Amino acid sequence: MQTCNQLRELLWEDLYGLLEADTQKLLREHLVACTVCQSELAQAKADQQALSEAARLNVAIPAFAAPADAATLPFSSKRGNDSRHWKQLWLWSTAAAALLALVLVPFGIYQEGLRRYQAALGNAEQQAVQVAAQREEVRKQANLQFQEAAAKSRAEQVCLQLFGPASYAPGSASPYQIRTADLDGMPAKVPLTARVLDADRHELWRERLVSNGTALVSLPPNLGITNSRAHLEIVALVSGHEERLDEPLAVARPALVTQLAIDKPVYQPGDKLFFRSLSLERHHLQPPNQSFTVTYALKGPKGGLVVSPLSGKTRTDGIGAGEFILPSKLVDGEYSLTETCADGLFPAVSRRFVVRSAVAAGVAAPPAAKPTSREPRVEFFPEGGDLVAGLPNRVYLRVRSADGQPADLDATLVDSKNREVARIQTVTQRGQPALTRGLGVFTFTPLVGETYGIRTPSGASDQTKLIASKNAEVALSVATPVTRAGEPIRVVLAQTATELPLLVGLSCRGRLVAEEVVRGHEGAIEVLLTPPPDCQGVLRITVFDGRESRPRPVAERLAYRLPAQRLDVSVKAEKDAYHPGEKVRLKLSTTNEAGKQEPAWLLVSVVNRDALRLADDPDERMPAAYFFLTSELQRAQDLEDANFLVSDDPRAGAALDLVLATQGWRRFPNASGKPSPASPGFSDGEVLVKRDNTKQVEEAYAVSLAAAQSRINESFNAKDRLLTEEGSQVLQHARGELEAYQARSYEYLRLATGLTALVCLVAGGFMCAVASARYLRSLTVRTRQLVGAGVALTACIALAIVAVRGPGQHAAPANTPLSLALARPWEGLAGQDAPKRPSAESTSGPGKILTVTPETPGRVILDSSPRIHLRPEIGSIRRSAAPLSPGNATTLRPSREVMPLPVREYAYLLPQDAASAGQGAPDTILWHPALFTTAGAAEVSFELPKGTATYQIRVAGNSATGRLGGAQQELQAR
Repeated sequence: MQTCNQLRELLWEDLYGLLEADTQKLLREHLVACTVCQSELAQAKADQQALSEAARLNVAIPAFAAPADAATLPFSSKRGNDSRHWKQLWLWSTAAAALLALVLVPFGIYQEGLRRYQAALGNAEQQAVQVAAQREEVRKQANLQFQEAAAKSRAEQVCLQLFGPASYAPGSASPYQIRTADLDGMPAKVPLTARVLDADRHELWRERLVSNGTALVSLPPNLGITNSRAHLEIVALVSGHEERLDEPLAVARPALVTQLAIDKPVYQPGDKLFFRSLSLERHHLQPPNQSFTVTYALKGPKGGLVVSPLSGKTRTDGIGAGEFILPSKLVDGEYSLTETCADGLFPAVSRRFVVRSAVAAGVAAPPAAKPTSREPRVEFFPEGGDLVAGLPNRVYLRVRSADGQPADLDATLVDSKNREVARIQTVTQRGQPALTRGLGVFTFTPLVGETYGIRTPSGASDQTKLIASKNAEVALSVATPVTRAGEPIRVVLAQTATELPLLVGLSCRGRLVAEEVVRGHEGAIEVLLTPPPDCQGVLRITVFDGRESRPRPVAERLAYRLPAQRLDVSVKAEKDAYHPGEKVRLKLSTTNEAGKQEPAWLLVSVVNRDALRLADDPDERMPAAYFFLTSELQRAQDLEDANFLVSDDPRAGAALDLVLATQGWRRFPNASGKPSPASPGFSDGEVLVKRDNTKQVEEAYAVSLAAAQSRINESFNAKDRLLTEEGSQVLQHARGELEAYQARSYEYLRLATGLTALVCLVAGGFMCAVASARYLRSLTVRTRQLVGAGVALTACIALAIVAVRGPGQHAAPANTPLSLALARPWEGLAGQDAPKRPSAESTSGPGKILTVTPETPGRVILDSSPRIHLRPEIGSIRRSAAPLSPGNATTLRPSREVMPLPVREYAYLLPQDAASAGQGAPDTILWHPALFTTAGAAEVSFELPKGTATYQIRVAGNSATGRLGGAQQELQAR
């Protein structure tokens, strides 16, 4: 018989008619005698009524029909007698012990055999080491011949260097720059072939070109690479042979940028909060074409959760929406709505709002405390990040008053001896936008070791110091920080060290789109960077020090590319003004910059204007301002009117320059070692990488010297050849025995695994059948039967996978390293012209190649293959594993299916009953989070509340082509 608690859990199912007849009868009989359950039933009915009123929509909702397989079976709590319990426990323990023995005993036998075969292989390698030791004396006599061969071979080598993005980004071009030079670093003219190969070495793309020291290739955006097993191969034809640079192409993981919108900035306890999130592909700002799991959480002033979070899957167009009902007992303060992605496609985003009670809504805020100091606070921003001594530096500044508000400044920059160096003024021209107040720029040349301060008209101020960095070597200045499509970005570089090679990279929202190599020079030099047409919004210019194998960033600043395409949104009402209570129809249209219709997704909201003016909303951004600008800035919340910066106003360009120079950040510490603030949603890793084959060329250079060894073949006697052949046979025999033993063992393991999976399947099926029969007979299920069936079936699946795929096998090494003693003669063999740690081959007889590698002392292999083997990793037997990549990585996901988020429209309707009519009208009378303009047009309708008011119509739109736009207008009800 079911308990009172179990029956109380069925009340909600009974209210919605989801119970079977027998269960419903049992519940009704229990309710007659149980007063506690009667009160619970009354409370459930009240909650049902409240939910029905809260979720009432202006659409017909189909009645819910419970699926046939969704019935919940009641579990029985009956327990068997003790004797039966102990008997079953004994059976389970015996089965577990037998299974453990079945696994451990064969494994121990296998490990013992493996140890013996590996020991035999080690003995064979020791015999090969003895062969190498006897030949060491002969090798020393060839030193002079190798010196002569080194001079000739060195002139035939060409080094390839590849500069470009760290990963290939599907959907956009990936530029790479190739440099060709000889071993002495001088430019070399060679014909090149660049091609992309897939995992099976099939050619996906090819381009032929000639390099005079520098060449540029750009990988097309539609290569069709989906994993990191593709390769970019650069081939140079030099003196009849080929030099290759083979670089794995890592595929960039999709990255999104998300905007979170709410219907108004101020709420009262008990209000309904509408929200919508829009996630777009970060580079092209197009819909992601995939759904992903997100979680929305309401957090209070202290960071704690206010209500239970809401989780679900977004739509494939990147839209997620919902609503929260604020608790009626919320305290006044600033709250936030936070969205996180379970798949890690974008960083967490938050949207702030204010909660005020009905009493406090009309109360003015207390006056701000008066500042204790009248001196302004000045922050300096050298354009490239560091102040470089001895070079002209452009320095931006931001001035704030003691209470944190923008302030004007007219002062003088002085050195430590109070001598005037430069005039400092903030932008105070008439008609300048308010968001540039407190910003300014000046240029001066600092001296080494000098300290600079500010002198105001009221006297000297030592609160701010400007000191040139001792380690800074590059001064960066951008002559055109704001450009239009087709215009190059002019970057001026000056450096203190003339021999410093520089790499200049241009990235757009996390992807490298252009780069230039700048050789050492005196004075300033101008570099032109031309981004591709699809680059819009904030750009990042980074200067790298090219002296190291991994380029080190030394200067960086932000620029802006005006969008060449846009989405124009038009909102038209049937009348200019409406009477309270009338029905309103709005016609919306979306067109592109050419005036052609552009289908788009729109967020449409109509909110009482008085509710929007209760508090400033610093997070309210139009799509163009957010996605093109503020999502890439460090302190975007400080911008009072970001929409102005992306407008067509002629003053916007100068304002953007000041904002970008003071709101930007760097992804690396400055020259003094002080770290910069982490950038939101952007990896701190390098976006520009440098790859070269210098090491491989040096190794190939050493390998080419192996041809001279043919001159000393006659000095090998018959005993030496006999020992070499005997050592090769011993190694091959030992390796073959080990491989055969492993192959047999793994075949036995697969067979045993398959049989065990079959046994587990039978056992699991039997326990499921027993549980089903018991449930049909007594409507109860034994938990241990279900657990046992689940364990057996899970083990069956795991074992079946192992049986089908087979475990990874150990493979005996094809090459093993020679001892350090054998490698040492090669270090001195070629003298100063050979690499310090070369890999070379020596012919040990007809058809025999001796592979020499100095990595691990004590081993040598003799191979009958006529080829030369160069392996970066040779050594002990190890299990091979495929690298993790987006194509082959396995992601563990919870078994519980995540449901899609419902995206619903809300439109106000006049109440029909007198009780509802007296409750007052809401501030938000229309919220449509995902209105799609088919053929560029759509229509929405709603009813106006009873009462005069002015409403703000706000529309934010995006299209499948990456176009962004929006519109705002007022609607009068009078």
